[in-house]
Amino acid sequence: MSNQAISQGTALPVATHSDAWPVEVIGLGESPRERKDKATPAGEVTYSSGCILRRRQKDGSVRVDKSASINVINPAATYELGVVYLARGRVYVMPYESNGRMALSITVEGLFPAEQASAPARPSKTEAA
Repeated sequence: MSNQAISQGTALPVATHSDAWPVEVIGLGESPRERKDKATPAGEVTYSSGCILRRRQKDGSVRVDKSASINVINPAATYELGVVYLARGRVYVMPYESNGRMALSITVEGLFPAEQASAPARPSKTEAA
């Protein structure tokens, strides 16, 4: 046996960043709802966004993916119906099983309208109050 450290296994959720793992969603006109007992690894409160993931296919087309739940740490007041949003900041991805199928719980730091994704961050729901 070598002097290398023994692996401690794969840590979940997978922590990444929107620069490395882009997340694109479409709003359904819902206001975020706090997720009880579902904090980030750092203990931050998370909110269900009510948005649906948009996934790019190999042929370049875009399809909605209803097998992913999209959650947000710093939510907007509402995610407008039909508006495309992009994640910015930290991204946590946690696989889980739902009705015998693999699904993803994706938690992002913030979601911003695609045309404003490069603009400064707008205040979160808690900052605006």
